[in-house]
Amino acid sequence: MLVKAYKLMALLVSLWMLANSPVSAAGASGSFNITRITVEGDRVYIFGTGIQNPDQCSTANYAVILPSAANVDRFLSVAMTAMTSQRRISLWFVGCVASNWDASAPYAVSIFLE
Repeated sequence: MLVKAYKLMALLVSLWMLANSPVSAAGASGSFNITRITVEGDRVYIFGTGIQNPDQCSTANYAVILPSAANVDRFLSVAMTAMTSQRRISLWFVGCVASNWDASAPYAVSIFLE
């Protein structure tokens, strides 16, 4: 009986962890111009028009950079350079994350200055 209880608990913990992690597919944003950069709390939001949404997040008006990104400072620096010089960028997404304004938004992990 105790073994069944442990198995049930392990299943519930696994389901909880899965439900609270980003969806993990991958895809590109396509090329776009940044219209706004917002830093709110511990997140960076990059806004643009024409951002592709390969993971079908609830919005594609912006992408989210989480503070756990290894190079968040460099990421932000490239984004600000692109915005001020009016150069296009592409982002690489690895799923969707919860957002302050929408149910989910693309989670960006790489940036490419074009």
